[in-house]
Amino acid sequence: MGKLKKRSRSSRHRVNPLSNQSKDERLDASLRESKILPIIAKLKSVVPNDKSMALGTISVMCEDYKLRNMLLKEKLLQLVMEQCLNDENSEIIVESFGLLRNLVIEEGYDVAMYLWRQNIWVTIESNFEKAKVSFDAIQKDGQKFNKNESRLLFDYIENLISLIVGLGNASDDIFEQISNKVDPLINFIKEILTFGVDLESKSLKTSVSLFNSILDLIYDFSSQSIDFINGLNQTWNIDIELLERFLKDANLNKLPGVYIQGIKLQILEASESTTNKDDVVAEIINKIISEVQDINIENARNTLIEKVDNTQNVVVADDTKKRATAKAELQAIALAIELITAAIEIIAVTKMANDDIDPDTQNDALLDCLLNRVPEVLIHLLKYDEFRTTSLTALNNLSWLFATLRVALDDWALVAKNLWGVVTENLGSDIENKISSFGILWAIISVVHEQINIDDNFAKSVFTEFQNTLKDTTIDNDLKEEYLVRLVGFLGTLAQFQGNIERNAEISQFLFQVLNSLPNLPSKVAIEILDSIYEIYGDAEYDYDEPVFVQRNYLNSLQQLTPKIKHAVKLVDKNVDPELKAKGEDVFVNLSRFIDYKKKERS
Repeated sequence: MGKLKKRSRSSRHRVNPLSNQSKDERLDASLRESKILPIIAKLKSVVPNDKSMALGTISVMCEDYKLRNMLLKEKLLQLVMEQCLNDENSEIIVESFGLLRNLVIEEGYDVAMYLWRQNIWVTIESNFEKAKVSFDAIQKDGQKFNKNESRLLFDYIENLISLIVGLGNASDDIFEQISNKVDPLINFIKEILTFGVDLESKSLKTSVSLFNSILDLIYDFSSQSIDFINGLNQTWNIDIELLERFLKDANLNKLPGVYIQGIKLQILEASESTTNKDDVVAEIINKIISEVQDINIENARNTLIEKVDNTQNVVVADDTKKRATAKAELQAIALAIELITAAIEIIAVTKMANDDIDPDTQNDALLDCLLNRVPEVLIHLLKYDEFRTTSLTALNNLSWLFATLRVALDDWALVAKNLWGVVTENLGSDIENKISSFGILWAIISVVHEQINIDDNFAKSVFTEFQNTLKDTTIDNDLKEEYLVRLVGFLGTLAQFQGNIERNAEISQFLFQVLNSLPNLPSKVAIEILDSIYEIYGDAEYDYDEPVFVQRNYLNSLQQLTPKIKHAVKLVDKNVDPELKAKGEDVFVNLSRFIDYKKKERS
């Protein structure tokens, strides 16, 4: 299938406030004896009630990181595959698929690949065939099915669909294989929508959660495959506009409305038409924000937290409507952030494709949205742990959009000044969040530094942050390098401002000091530092050039560093990182040119 740029999506399903709990290992032995082994024993029971109770309990326990991983160590996946999916009891089968779905969402690639290698797709296909037989019977004569039977069937189909989405999200390879087999599934989904969406009564004849799972699949596959998007209209005749009109009158939760806007955004991205694209993007973003702005996050979080108390024996309870609504609300917010981020990417790509960006002809509705509603909602969401990382990513994209396009900078300066304060006061310790945070700060000072009061002590604190990060052996190397590059970019931009020679001198001294640590410096960081030096000292007219670059004899320093820099570039494997290799080679070629230029510049 034709691929779109894949974005991280599975995080929107992981909205449980318990997910960030401490992973203290001291009580593992006691927990294993008191909770894990007894519930695993019940899962192996031949008594249906015991097995069903065990599945329900395990599903709740798996919301907790520690308990989930302890259960997985006891071969939970193998037990479910071998002893539950083929059970004669329908409820056990439905609960088992729901548990597998949850485990794939929480654990990702490893669990997905295990299931795929155990031929889970064959099991999924056979269960879809069984579900379709029952669904056909409901369509012919729904009166023969009582409420519990209908609910069980809808849960059955929902869990199968959601498991497919989780598998596809976890691995590109799995997604490709699923994509080649998806036609019968989409035809079945079309049948469900035709039956379930009752336009006359303005109500759903299926469960809301099944409806959401269908929209989730359509959105997910649309976000990864142009062929799938084309098939929505041309092959399967799934009318997204009709679904949107239905939702205006149907009394459902917020999540389906956000999904619809997400699908529309994917269709827009795949479209070659640029007519009124800004208006459409602005409309989509505004509708997304309107859907989620009234959600009470604290209430939703508390609803989920109160269900699990790891100091007591886990009490088995059905996934009540209140709990399901809370999950859907938090998922709606997570999806909204994801979509806002995607929309900003689409705007950037569209605008950059136009070489002549006229600040006076930019779309007022879109600018108003980007300067007001978007930053307001994202900054608000920073206070919640489960939304902080994705909100920072979106704000980083927003900041670079204005830094790149350089439109409405006076208005952006007001937003940026507030954003600067929020970010600098809440940097935290999470490396991914700090990467986004310094990306935001870098973007802000690159265009509106005059409006930002940057304390000299803050700049110096970045030196310390850089050195501490460089020495930290516990950080993932890729994340460490990306963070160090952000810090270099921030410092390099800060050093370019006129009227502060002392700050320029301090930053350049630090950058050369770091370069001198080669070869004990990641090549990616060395390349970024050198690129920054070219930018900082590219013109003799800069007020700091003579008192800093010339008087400190940095030209000689660069000449002495040339062999080390050459070696650093050579270490980059073009097969592993071709973009970095190309950039490194360009930077090294420019080194000799820069040295020659600086030699002749004042002669």
